[in-house]
Amino acid sequence: MAGPGPVCVWADLSPAAAAAFKPRPDFAAGLSTLTERIAASYQALGEAFLDLLPSGFAVVLHDPARGKLILARDGMGDRSVSYALSAGTVAAAWNDADLLDSPGVSGAADSVRWSEYFANIEVTSSRSFFAGIRIVMPGEMIIIEPERVRKRPLRRPCLDLRLRLGSWEEYVERFAELLDQAVQRQILDVENVAVMMSGGLDSTPIAALAARHLRSSSPANPGRVLALSWQVDDPESDESALVEATAAHADLDLEWVDCRDALPYSDLSRWPIQVSSPEETPYRWFHQRVYERAASRGLSVVLTGFSGDSLYSSARRWAWHLLAAEGLGPMIDRLRILAAEIGWKRTLRSHVLSPLIP
Repeated sequence: MAGPGPVCVWADLSPAAAAAFKPRPDFAAGLSTLTERIAASYQALGEAFLDLLPSGFAVVLHDPARGKLILARDGMGDRSVSYALSAGTVAAAWNDADLLDSPGVSGAADSVRWSEYFANIEVTSSRSFFAGIRIVMPGEMIIIEPERVRKRPLRRPCLDLRLRLGSWEEYVERFAELLDQAVQRQILDVENVAVMMSGGLDSTPIAALAARHLRSSSPANPGRVLALSWQVDDPESDESALVEATAAHADLDLEWVDCRDALPYSDLSRWPIQVSSPEETPYRWFHQRVYERAASRGLSVVLTGFSGDSLYSSARRWAWHLLAAEGLGPMIDRLRILAAEIGWKRTLRSHVLSPLIP
């Protein structure tokens, strides 16, 4: 690995992460490509070159002069990178499956990782689904040198952080601000974007916020949001009225993706396979057709609202959840505020006792 030659970089970056390497008067002036600017950052900062990078990156960097191969992944795990080591040979790829022909990789299943997956156990090691292939963990930098392999931590989200605000309304406003910032980060330097949109409360705010940011970022030539929505036959699953109302209100372009023949596990002989991991959704065709439609329209970013429904789930037991998370004091403080509005009798009946009754 050691020898003469320039630093070589391969990178898979989100728009927000790529924006961190924009040329500035004090940095990377005259460097035209993203990989050149990443290499310049490494030359200036050494192994700390990714320490302040926003989420959404996987980077492979080869420094032949120092005999180093660096593999790094963001703390949220938005991007992925895998590697295989065998008798002084290193191979790296964004997907595990691309390493199956590498030296020392048999293609056999890693029984421990499969057991963890089916037991729904949190991933705690670098095992992949294939023996001999390792994954770079979120928030981890792997430095491979001729005589050793080192690990260096990168910035990861702090799961202990808590918002301490004075009222429910302040929490709602703060959540809106954070969601707005999250959407904005995903569409930096993107002219047009697609959104996989239903009529629900998870994807519609993302589509509306994306449209607002694209309009404000370039008023003279605003970008557009293409809402892609599944078309199905089942009347109970028909959200077309809500989808069309959202598209009209937020000024979105709307296209329907025909999924009437794409029911769960349909057309198994042609089922799209993700070789690097087990299938996680019976609605793979729905997703695949949306991605293909977006690509056919020249769009490289598709936003989704996956898992957003949990934000709007029943909060009947909020007082008990608050007790478990923060203790008796915060629970009583919140109940006292409610009691000032509706009285203690109603507060205890509606918010403490009633949630315990199935």
